[in-house]
Amino acid sequence: MLTARLVTTLAGARKDKDAEPCIEEKLGFKVELDPVSPYDRAVSMKSGKNCRVFLNNPLGTGPLRCESWFEAQCAIYLMSRRDVVDVSCQYEVEYAQGNFHYFDFRVTYKSGLIRLLAARPARLDRYGKLAEKLELIRNYSLRQHADKCGIMTDELVTKAVFLRSAEILRARSLKNQENCNRMQSLLSRMNEVIKVSDLLQEFGNIGAARTAMWNLIDEGVLAHACSRPDRMKMTDVSFLRQCA
Repeated sequence: MLTARLVTTLAGARKDKDAEPCIEEKLGFKVELDPVSPYDRAVSMKSGKNCRVFLNNPLGTGPLRCESWFEAQCAIYLMSRRDVVDVSCQYEVEYAQGNFHYFDFRVTYKSGLIRLLAARPARLDRYGKLAEKLELIRNYSLRQHADKCGIMTDELVTKAVFLRSAEILRARSLKNQENCNRMQSLLSRMNEVIKVSDLLQEFGNIGAARTAMWNLIDEGVLAHACSRPDRMKMTDVSFLRQCA
């Protein structure tokens, strides 16, 4: 029998046993319902200004629904952080009688800290309306939901930060500890500052070397050797610095 793994919200799969079979089941596919984030809400339809992005969540709390490409970039950044243990999305908070705000993310850290975050490019909140709303939430009901709340802007999640985060997530999913150990052994015989292309060529297998390199960056063994790594995209002509 044909099989397909379908996300409930994306494929329109059945939510209860008594509901009418979805079109995928009628076509002979076996539908497996993936869990969705417990704090989800239905996102609005795609418009000319915004896109809708559904992301796999390696932290295990179900796929994330993002209402814009920038929001998806912020989600990838959060999931790549080593101090984050859980990310869910579209969290509802009442900040005045009958008034609600949906935070883009609810983030749980290893320390136990819970933070509610709104994702908004800085140019879209030039007048500080979102900041004012968050101040109302802090004063009204934040303590019932989380420890802190804040805004993630494109000054924090730059293009370079997003690309690095995406590479780290990819490398984690493909991690080979033997290759990581082999690269660390190779690094012990090289200079403290190394060109990326030289490291990849010295390793031999370019694909395996790139994955191992990003795993070591994730673990803090290597770092991008430049003054502003949050502003400069790392390429094969960039330099790495050994940190440990």
